[in-house]
Amino acid sequence: MKNLKNLIIITLCVWGLYNCSPERPAVVERPVFDLSSGPTLEIDKIEMSDSATVFHIDAYFRPHNWIRISKDTYIRESGGSDKLQVVWTEGINLDEETFMPESGTISFKLFFPPLKPEITKIDFIESDCPDCFKIWGIYLLPNARVTFDAIPQEAANTSSEPLPAPGCSTQPAKVSGRLLGYVDGMEPREVTFYTANIAYGERIEVKFPIAEDGSFSGEITPGMTGITSSSLGSVFLIPGREVKMYIDLKKRSRFLSRYRTDKEPGDSIYQYVVGSCFTSADLKAIDRASHGLFDYQQLMQETVNMKPEEFKQHIWGIMNRKLDEVKQKNYPAHTQMMVENSIKMEIYPLLMQYEEFVNAAYMQINRIKREDRDKVTFKPEKPDAEYYSFLKTGLNDHMSYLPGYLYLTDALADIDYFNLPDGNDKPAKERFACFREKFAPDADQGVLFDVVQSQFYGRQLSDMKLFTDADKQELRAAFKDRPAYAETLIAESDKMAAVIAANRENKESIVNELPKVTQEKMFDAVLAGYKGKVVVVDFWATWCGPCMQAMKAIHPLKEEMKGKDVVFLYLTGETSPLNTWTKTYPGISGEHYRVSEAQWGYWYKTYGIDGIPTYMIYNRQGKQQARYTGFPGVEKMKADIEKAI
Repeated sequence: MKNLKNLIIITLCVWGLYNCSPERPAVVERPVFDLSSGPTLEIDKIEMSDSATVFHIDAYFRPHNWIRISKDTYIRESGGSDKLQVVWTEGINLDEETFMPESGTISFKLFFPPLKPEITKIDFIESDCPDCFKIWGIYLLPNARVTFDAIPQEAANTSSEPLPAPGCSTQPAKVSGRLLGYVDGMEPREVTFYTANIAYGERIEVKFPIAEDGSFSGEITPGMTGITSSSLGSVFLIPGREVKMYIDLKKRSRFLSRYRTDKEPGDSIYQYVVGSCFTSADLKAIDRASHGLFDYQQLMQETVNMKPEEFKQHIWGIMNRKLDEVKQKNYPAHTQMMVENSIKMEIYPLLMQYEEFVNAAYMQINRIKREDRDKVTFKPEKPDAEYYSFLKTGLNDHMSYLPGYLYLTDALADIDYFNLPDGNDKPAKERFACFREKFAPDADQGVLFDVVQSQFYGRQLSDMKLFTDADKQELRAAFKDRPAYAETLIAESDKMAAVIAANRENKESIVNELPKVTQEKMFDAVLAGYKGKVVVVDFWATWCGPCMQAMKAIHPLKEEMKGKDVVFLYLTGETSPLNTWTKTYPGISGEHYRVSEAQWGYWYKTYGIDGIPTYMIYNRQGKQQARYTGFPGVEKMKADIEKAI
């Protein structure tokens, strides 16, 4: 009898619990979710009935750009394998490009088959392609709360480290970490870190694969000690040390969502670092310090008629007001210093570009068409020595921690005031001596001078003039107390030499030295090297998607033209990063030249090049047979080549 009584009690409890459990509503508005691939798609509401599951979606994207929803879009029980494929849409067509209006937002509905009544959590998968929209763990019950992964104890108790000495290092920094909440199918499957090459300032990508548990690790040789950006956020790298990163993906998704009603204070800090000189909050403050500093359209209107000193004082006033604001934030001392440096790094390049900025403002405010600008007589006044005095007193070594420092120092060499010897064909040592004499002949500018001197040698490498043994000896002497600079430059030269030597084995992709002539004669001098042959000139760049696609399409045509005295000539400039170019050109059969920024600009202006790829076909007599901007198609190009033959 006692057992029967207990059985009845248990049965009643189970029945009560079952009937008291939350019931899935017919409509859930702006549901919470665990993770999303990004904030482009926001779920306004989900309607659930016996006949359909309807997603009401608002899309946010850049005006005049397009989004596309795949016909393979589906929903499933969260983590399950049974797919409910999209069957109908309203407001958008599947597999078609939908362009965003000026508002940057559109609304549409997606219709799926009905969900089983017991399903209370689902995933939205816009097909299984790597970069498609995905939202995991959508809660269908009211008042649902996301369960967050525990933050590792070492990340919860972080404290910042002392600042290391600024400058260059050849030691690698170790980076490791984990993406908390990582699920299978998330993309990308790698973490990308971005560093800059001290020789020529170009961005270098370093990728670490992400394991199934969301962990990653690897080594980076940052070049300059300091802040490095990544696909996960910024991190301060210290050569010879390890820094750990933990990224709470669920918290990040909640922070980025426009519609989440369960947000909490502090959501913007979803990255935790261990072994760094700055906490995540510090790094975010440094990154955001200069955001919104200017409304550039308004600034153009304010400064269009200003003389150099007026312009300087106006910009200086904006900077000082911003610096006063950040002083009220009570940051730690080293964070305060770097926030101020971040603001200056936005201000100083603008001051250095006074002539370019005021000239652009004049053209824009007066609505002068691009094709008419060469006829305009307006020229801004050239700043004098006093104008540039802020560079001698305002720059400090700790600025080198910031990612934009190498671009700032590289721009110094191009200021007319310094009156450096024309052309990168002048020895780097001579150019640096002139710069130092003009900038601060009696001062030791520390990191600034080291970096500028390195970049002068780097410009030599950019012109494919690799270091001789004498050059290497000169470098080691110049940086005898700071050998990392010399060894970094020498390693870059040796790496390029090895790549070039290996590529010489590829008899179909030939890198040529530029003729020693003026920029006015350069194009004709290059063409003269192929006298008596048909020449197909291709102005291209490594970052130009249409250029690379066209090269693939043209490859069979080049094979067909073998033995017919047809030369494919490839010309690019310094916007094609040297590292990328040396890896790219071996796969492009033909004759290759990489020219300076000045030479590239001269060709653009002289030959009226409106964009790339631009093609020019010359016959055996050196007369231009055809020209087109944009790939005209294989058949058109083939016909024009055959006419030239």
